[in-house]
Amino acid sequence: MDGKMRGFTLIELLIVIIVVSLMATMATIYVREYRISSSLKEAVNKITTDLGYIKSLSVSTDDIWVLCFIDEDGDSEYEAYRIIGDKGGDMSINLDDCTATGPDDHIKEKVNLPVNVHLDISPDTAVLIGFAKRGITLINSGGDYANFGVRFTVTSKIDPTRKRIITVNTAGRVYSQ
Repeated sequence: MDGKMRGFTLIELLIVIIVVSLMATMATIYVREYRISSSLKEAVNKITTDLGYIKSLSVSTDDIWVLCFIDEDGDSEYEAYRIIGDKGGDMSINLDDCTATGPDDHIKEKVNLPVNVHLDISPDTAVLIGFAKRGITLINSGGDYANFGVRFTVTSKIDPTRKRIITVNTAGRVYSQ
């Protein structure tokens, strides 16, 4: 040995620390973006799939089938929904907790929306959206059914600028953007 010590200089260590910090920052941003997009996609897929499901049930069973949206904690945001078959179309559904009150009504289990999404429904009086025979769109309208188009806006709670939109026209056609 010639007596000279070998090792890393302070500048080399600082460069390594900076590179590692940049990589960690980029990974954090990527994970955040992935969480936002996957939550929005999951919510939109759940809602559109179940809208298609209840539309097909309405056509095949001659009953009115609906998605009834539930605000579980009273904060004016929907956390879940329930699929209900309103046999006879007599609006025998408790809109507070989305339970069927008619003896012949069908009720499916509750579907929870992802935690970090917010759902807005327009018109904002619509808590219950469904389909009649031939797939015609219905919403609740003061204790009765009315034929209206519906627009769902699914917004990320993490980044409120990120939104996805689901539109159901009066003829029962479902579009998602």
